[in-house]
Amino acid sequence: MNAQSASKPGVFVAPAMRDLSVLAAQLVDWLGRRMPGARNIRVDNLDYPRGAGQSHETILFDAAWDEGGAARSRGMVVRIKPTSFTVFLDDMFVEQYQLMRAMHDSGKVRVAEVLWFEEDPTLLGAPDPGGTPAVHDLEVFGPVATLVPYRDRPHALDLVRRGQGSLVVSLFGSDSAALASSAIELADSHGRVHVVSPDVAAIHTGHGNVMPQSLHGGPGRAGGGEELGGLRALGFYHRRAALQASAAVLQSLA
Repeated sequence: MNAQSASKPGVFVAPAMRDLSVLAAQLVDWLGRRMPGARNIRVDNLDYPRGAGQSHETILFDAAWDEGGAARSRGMVVRIKPTSFTVFLDDMFVEQYQLMRAMHDSGKVRVAEVLWFEEDPTLLGAPDPGGTPAVHDLEVFGPVATLVPYRDRPHALDLVRRGQGSLVVSLFGSDSAALASSAIELADSHGRVHVVSPDVAAIHTGHGNVMPQSLHGGPGRAGGGEELGGLRALGFYHRRAALQASAAVLQSLA
């Protein structure tokens, strides 16, 4: 929240407050991709509405830019899908966008023009990564990455463990002691810990390229510890049984 918004009277009811100066920079970058003909984009006067905005994070702002040799400006509103706090079991965020757009396009109902819809939930991030369950609970396969900020090393380790078990975690750094300590602390929730330091940066196998002799199956939903990896993987194709007998019988089997 900036000093300007803090000085205005009213009651904030938003479930979370983010740094509006950081959001301004993010919006400038995002608008630049949505308006390729715009130049010198500025975002000012960011503010939370008073007495509204409990169901969705809502932020008001003014955008100004140059386009086609003319100066342009427009008041805008960004609504962000709730994450850690929800008023409704199903916020129907996409359906709200579609309904508002249809009403505006029909011309029969006075509704503010809906300009764009951003499907990437990580674009603007979340005020509190620890309070954003979807980042940790949803296991997404594909070329998807979520950048999650952390305060310090203990906080980072805690966020990583919230994934409920993973095939592999990759650690990057130059402090051998810190890397070794972090690897041990994360081993209980990952089938493989892939550590990359400068001395192996050019020759390591990569995050997802498991070697035949390596374990590649983590605890919980990540394969129960035996998804792939050398002889362990053969267990899926063999019947196994324990034989309990006297030493003479067992000797006969040797």
